[in-house]
Order: sequence, then C-alpha cells, then structure tokens
Amino acid sequence: MTFVVIPHVFPSVIAGNKPPLLVIGAGLSLEEINLSKILDGLLLVEVVPCANPDSCFKPTDKHPRQCLYCAAEAKLAELKQSPSIDEHLRFGLARWLTLFNDDRWLGRVELPLGRNYIRHRMIVRLAADQRLAGILCFNWDCFLEAAFEAIGISKNAPMGSRPGKIIRYAVVVGHNTQGSANTSDVFRIFKPHGCRRDLDLALKTSPTKEPVFIATRSDIESEKDHVNSDVDNYIRSELKGRPLLVAGWRGSEPYFCRRLEAVVDDLDKSSTDRLSVIDRDWQHDHFAKFFASSEDESFMKVGSHRDTDRLFAWVYAHYALAQLREVAADGRMPDHLPILDAIITELSAPTRSHDDTVLSFFDDFLPTWSRLCTIAGITTFKGIAPHRIPLGPRDWHIPFETYGSADPVISRPDLATAIRLLCSQAWDNGWRFKQFPGALWHPSTYQLVVPLPFGDKALMPVNTLAAIKPLLEDWRRQPEFARINQVQILLLGFLGDHRQLLAQQAEALAQGYASGLARHFPVARLGAVSETDNTPGIYSLITLDQLKEAK
Repeated sequence: MTFVVIPHVFPSVIAGNKPPLLVIGAGLSLEEINLSKILDGLLLVEVVPCANPDSCFKPTDKHPRQCLYCAAEAKLAELKQSPSIDEHLRFGLARWLTLFNDDRWLGRVELPLGRNYIRHRMIVRLAADQRLAGILCFNWDCFLEAAFEAIGISKNAPMGSRPGKIIRYAVVVGHNTQGSANTSDVFRIFKPHGCRRDLDLALKTSPTKEPVFIATRSDIESEKDHVNSDVDNYIRSELKGRPLLVAGWRGSEPYFCRRLEAVVDDLDKSSTDRLSVIDRDWQHDHFAKFFASSEDESFMKVGSHRDTDRLFAWVYAHYALAQLREVAADGRMPDHLPILDAIITELSAPTRSHDDTVLSFFDDFLPTWSRLCTIAGITTFKGIAPHRIPLGPRDWHIPFETYGSADPVISRPDLATAIRLLCSQAWDNGWRFKQFPGALWHPSTYQLVVPLPFGDKALMPVNTLAAIKPLLEDWRRQPEFARINQVQILLLGFLGDHRQLLAQQAEALAQGYASGLARHFPVARLGAVSETDNTPGIYSLITLDQLKEAK
C-alpha cells in the first residue's frame, strides 16, 4: 500500500554530478520540539495579532491569531522594558522559548532506542556519501548535529579517523563563514537563524554580546539586508544548475525567495527532480515558479513524521541499492543483477510494507555488517586500524563510495557478501533485520541467524568475538531476546556461505565462533557443522539457500 504519491525517484540524490541542496524548516522536527505546545504553555504578553498570518508559523489553539514570530516580537519588547545587566536580551528571549531548559533542542532526549529519528539519520548518511551538496537549516534544534555524531562524523575528527571522504562536519551560524571549515572533507550545515549549541557557547563566553538568534518578525524582515553575506553568496553559487530539496519548509522567509529570484536564470529547470518538496501541505507556488516546476511535479505530501521517516528511508534504500548494483556490475557478480533490478522495481514507490524488510536491511543490518567486516579485517581501509572502527553505536556508518576505481569485490567484500544475502530474498520467508541489528530474526520460529565473516584464509579473525560483544549487549535489550530458542551461524565470504570452504575449515570456523557465542545464549541451541561433511549437524550452520526454508 502506497502511503505517499511521488512525482519522481530523486535521481539527483541517487546518482549524478549535481546532488541537491537541502533546505530544512521547522516542519522536520516540529512534532518532537512541539513549538505550538511550548507557545501555549508560555505566559504571553499582550496578544499581538499576526501582521501576515500566511507567512507565520501555524498559530496555536489558544492564540489562533498569534504565531511564534509575533509572540517572540512582543516578548522581546517586554524584555526591553526591564533589561538585564548580566546578559543580552536575546538570551532572555531564548530562555523564554525554553531553549536553555529543554534538552529536546539538543536532539539528545526522547529518541527511539537512544538513536536518531530515521529522517535525520538518513539525511546525514546521504551527506556522508556526498549525495547532498550542503544543508541550509532554519531551525535552532540540533537533531542533525546529533545524527552526524551518531554515524561517526564529529566536528573535530582527525585525519584518517574514519573511512570515506567526509570526516568532519561544520556548522555555520549566522551569515559570516569566515573561520569555518571549507574543505572537501568537511560537510557544512548553514544555520542563519541560530543554533542551541551556539547559544550555549555564546552565553558562556560572551553573555552581554548579542548572539545570533533570529526569532521575531522584525528579524525575518531584516534578513533582506544580508543580500551579500558569505552565506547568501554561497547559497546563490550552489543553487546554480543544482536541484533544490525542501523538507518541512514553507518558504515563509520572503528574503530567501528574493535570493532565488536573483539567480533565476541560473536555476535548474530541466532535471526531473529540480525541485522536491516534502511537507504536509503545498504552499510553495511562490518559489516553484523559479524552477519552472509545479505541485504535480514536485510535491510529496506526508501526513506525519512517521511518513517523513519512511520517505527518507526509502530514498536512502534506493541510493544504497544503486550502489550495490554498481558493485555487482563491476565485481563479477552478473547473476545477481536481475534480482537487484527486481528489488529496485519493487521499490518503485514507498510503501508501508517495506518498513521491516528491504528498508531495515539498509538501516539496521548493512551498517552493522560493514563495521563487523572491518573490525574482523575482512574489509580494510588504508591508514585505518580495525580497532578504530566501533561496532556501536548502531548508527555508525561506513560510506559506500570508498573503493574508487579498484575492484569492489576485493576492496569492499562486505558489500559483495551483503549482495549475496540481499539477493537470497530471505525476507520473503519471514526473516527480519530490525529487531537484532546485524542478524536475521524469524518471529514465527524464534530463530536468530548470526552472519559472521570469513576471508581468503578462512581463519577466524582474532578480533571478531571480542568486537561483537557490544552488539550482543545491544541485542539483550530487545524484548524478543528471551524468546530466542535457536541460534544459527551464517558464515559469509565474498564467494558465498560455508559451502565454499573445505569441510575442515568450515568446522574450525563454526566451532570457534560457536564457542564464543554460546555463553551469550544460555537457553538457545547453538553450535558448529558436523564432523563429516558440510551439512548442518547437531550444531547448526545455515546456508543462504536454507534461509528460504524456514517454517
């Protein structure tokens, strides 16, 4: 069942030399922050009707003619009547809006399983894979920064600390980019309206100096004065010939539309996804015309944040599938191309039924599997020791495009083995990837299959059992853990499962792995292959084919 109608499949995100610029508005995190509830709970000054309700935030139930911008305008005027000598008025305004006493603004609380919301996680993974040109965020919250850090990209990462071209992120607050990182290994987030973390720092270091905190209607109107700022010039430069992706943003800042109009002759007007709008309602005619686009060509209506999560997970799955197909095409795996093409066709539109199957393969299984293969030494990255790759947190991400012109099967055997597992189409027989990241769970039979890697030498990697301990601890927290009644090992190498090994090699690997895992599953049955051949015996090894035989 399709949950959202899509006019295109984001070709500029999935491939191409001109990935889009992403513009994020309050709608992307509004439900989590719940500005309307915050505003309703505040002790408001005299109600000031919105001067232009069409350009305001959605009014609240208690104050149907007042929005956040107008309420902040009135509160700032009140603060000016009794100014503090200890801090600038803007800090008082931020405190009134709960920025300093509500850690939701930091993106660190009320997250599912301590993770990031799917939409933020998928956005930063795409950024890490250089499938976004940059992010312009009009929000004060720090969900994106928290998501970057969860996938392993920090603000101060040293060179050689992680795989991939993007190793750090930088946040540019306000309109002056001087002193901010501007190199190919840094992904930049532009926050012209301010940022909770920046406010924390400013309050600590310069409490009487005016911080960057755009919150009132007058502030928004004054933004037109920044027509030649560093950020403004960057945006105009980046938008030339590049698609625009909008998420949760109505374009209510009139100055931004004037920026678009100033470069209208240079805007992309031909690509399929030149303009993409993900929002609850279409209110974007005012800048869609600059891209020669329309609602039918651009709009993806989402009813809730859950829909937005699914949509971004679907976009990322499409990108990941394209990357795996490229590995299969370049890596001597032609037999798998028809199956991958069939899966891509199956995902021609985002549906609710994909939540726990293909989408969770890319969100939950593959990131864990890639890290495990690196820790085990099966996959290597130049200059990065295996112990530098953590198995957790579960969001930690290794980008796809790390092998360049090299043979991907040799350079990224983790991806080659993932292709073999994905093409087994195990989910068609009830296997799930979400409950136990890095493993396969069959909820009907209470079976857990633990894929473990082997390389050319068919030796048990020394680091593997120690490395998967954090993963096992994570699994223990899952409600289904106590229901596991059988654990099987799926040995995976770039040529396939344990049948590609000599019987003695498979037995030695399986026994070694089983002895290390058995104590973590005191109730479930677990072991190795039989002593005589490569068939499962008392101790069960499972093959890729047998995943299709689960009952």
